[in-house]
Amino acid sequence: MANLPSITNRSSAVVKPYDYCHCTMSDVFIHTLCPPFILSYGVWRKLTTTASSGGVVYRSRQTTGISVAPRSVRRGSRCAPHHTILNNRSDSTRWRGPTQNNQHIAKTITMVQYYIRESIQFVVAYALCVFYSLRVLFGILVLFVTKPHTKFWTTKERPVPPDCLKNHEYGVDKYQNANGIRIHYVEKGDPSKPLMVFVHGFPEFWFSWRHQLKEFSKDYWVVALDMRGYGDTEKPQYRYAYRIDNMTEDIRCLVRALGRQKFTLVAHDWGAVIGWHFITKHMDMIDRYIMMDAPSQKIARKLFSTSKTQFKMSWYIFFYQMPWLPEFFVRLGDFQIFKMIFSQHGGPEVVEAFKYTFSKPNGMTYPINYYRENFRFFTKKLTPPRPKTFARGLYLLGEKDLYISKETGPLMQQEFENLEFRVVPGVDHFLQQHKPEVVNQYMREFLSKN
Repeated sequence: MANLPSITNRSSAVVKPYDYCHCTMSDVFIHTLCPPFILSYGVWRKLTTTASSGGVVYRSRQTTGISVAPRSVRRGSRCAPHHTILNNRSDSTRWRGPTQNNQHIAKTITMVQYYIRESIQFVVAYALCVFYSLRVLFGILVLFVTKPHTKFWTTKERPVPPDCLKNHEYGVDKYQNANGIRIHYVEKGDPSKPLMVFVHGFPEFWFSWRHQLKEFSKDYWVVALDMRGYGDTEKPQYRYAYRIDNMTEDIRCLVRALGRQKFTLVAHDWGAVIGWHFITKHMDMIDRYIMMDAPSQKIARKLFSTSKTQFKMSWYIFFYQMPWLPEFFVRLGDFQIFKMIFSQHGGPEVVEAFKYTFSKPNGMTYPINYYRENFRFFTKKLTPPRPKTFARGLYLLGEKDLYISKETGPLMQQEFENLEFRVVPGVDHFLQQHKPEVVNQYMREFLSKN
């Protein structure tokens, strides 16, 4: 037993549940088995000992909440052979009083509750991951049986980009080194005007903001970037590179590299998730902000456990935890999914632009890693401190959004002061492409307010 990990923090009197076991979603099997053993050993150790060695504090009656030192200790004797030596403390504090003992038990209970909650979420998430993966595999098997000669699993080679990406009227392609990577972005407008930065979602790239680039370049210096792992921006290979803090820092470093201290942030889907995180950490850099079709991570976690509607709408998040299969699924039928999503958002040329971008090597793996790396268990979840002041913000949600519940609106207003929430009628999840005129009007109305 001496080699088992102790749950006691040797370097601090404050015990945090995150100090005991760090697990990512990829560690499925080992962390399904390890936490119960670590807990059983750790709780026993916590209730009977303290990890420091060489001391003279003795086992007390922990279950009653009362700690009584043996009479020999109270008399000043250092000899207590029938008691367990626990800790190295001064003679005046060799036994733990009732208040200290209650705090000790409370910390242990908090730790147990944390592991129980994380374990339940872990099991449910991966059970759903397996369930949805089996459904997809069954559908693929049906295709094999019914269409054996179609080679539906292959994709077309696209060495040359479509005309809408080569000779476009949406701005100028540029690159900037920021936060250790090379970021591609498209800019348009007068650089002397206020800066407006557009951050796309999944599965998109800078091109999803083409209508807004043309509209708002009249009054702003507009910049639409490809997030890391997307489009022509550098694609780090390691999965941990796609944690939300890294993408947040990408935006901050890019804005600084462009020579600005404040800007207007416009973000959609995963870009909005990152955007909420950004404004929480760097509200001092925000003039105004507009978020579309995605809540913050904090509200998303809350709705996963309280809203059946949002839980059902988020099925794809569980499916994306499976390695390899989601990428294979998206590529079926030469990216048939892009035709289903974007055919009403601009025609065949627009669909071809998305197919070209995501048909590059590992073109889907890195974007899906956003889901894999930011939905993990048994890890420390750091929430940025709440800002003292809030910039004015607008949260837009499509009326026909199939992925985000309308419950997110009021919850986000409770979390962020000075936030306006509006539902865009007759629009799906990709609202800035579906009905750009309506979305641009809503944005104009918000930006024109003092």
